[in-house]
Amino acid sequence: MGAVKAWLEAMVGLWVIAASIVLTHPLFDAIDVMAAHFGVSKNPTYLFVKNSMKYVLIPIGISIIIHAFSSATRTEDSGVLFR
Repeated sequence: MGAVKAWLEAMVGLWVIAASIVLTHPLFDAIDVMAAHFGVSKNPTYLFVKNSMKYVLIPIGISIIIHAFSSATRTEDSGVLFR
């Protein structure tokens, strides 16, 4: 059963990565248009915030995938008490 749970967690991680790229793209396009309108598109702080917002969910998705594979290798009988 641990392998099924790990597979589901890995799928969630891949979905987070895909959602961070696909679903936020129109939002970042609108922010870029507003920044160009106000003339701050070359500001280093704006570029840093833009890049960090664009890629912040990818490490979260990768950490979910790593957790899925590490939980698949755990033993399921670790909570049994021997008398």
